[in-house]
Amino acid sequence: MEQIEVITLVVGDFATNCYIVVPQNSSECVVIDPGGEAETIIEKLQQLRLQPRYFFLTHGHLDHMMALPKLQQHYRVPTLVHRQEKTILKSLPAQALMFGLPLVKNPHISEWIEEGHQVQLETINFSVLHTPGHTPGGCCYISDSKIFVGDTLFAGSIGRTDLPGGNYELLISSIKQKLLCLNDDVLVYPGHGPTTTIGAEKQHNPFIR
Repeated sequence: MEQIEVITLVVGDFATNCYIVVPQNSSECVVIDPGGEAETIIEKLQQLRLQPRYFFLTHGHLDHMMALPKLQQHYRVPTLVHRQEKTILKSLPAQALMFGLPLVKNPHISEWIEEGHQVQLETINFSVLHTPGHTPGGCCYISDSKIFVGDTLFAGSIGRTDLPGGNYELLISSIKQKLLCLNDDVLVYPGHGPTTTIGAEKQHNPFIR
């Protein structure tokens, strides 16, 4: 029986997957990559009678955290992101200008995390994998044969590396060394697009075959 329920909300101008991760039979949750539409996220949490315990960011691009400042006002809970994302987060005004989006208040980061960091939520444990390449501090959160990868890996594709801080060779190395070594049946929840598995990407993803 699954220990975790994953609720997906597709939010914002870039159709970002915001994930609400709930331990079995719990009223608490983690919100991963609240990329926009704060009111939609809050409404869903209230509808399901869920209380966030943490906000996780896979990286610091605007389309993965536009709703975060409003959520932080509504829910006073810790926000976690890799410490190597400090420069990316400082560039939020430039990111907004680049994509013609409204300026977003810089979020408060409660905890700067690193490879191997562990977060416990009731009966489940999240482990952090540092997967630089899309950004210097891009990271994935794995728990219960599910991994939340942000823009590191997509179904049939990989994250772009042409933005500041991107590095194609480093991204491919991260995917091969940190993700492809996982079991084939691990479910991959990307920042955009459909869910996939490690096994499917090993077989069919042209960037990493």
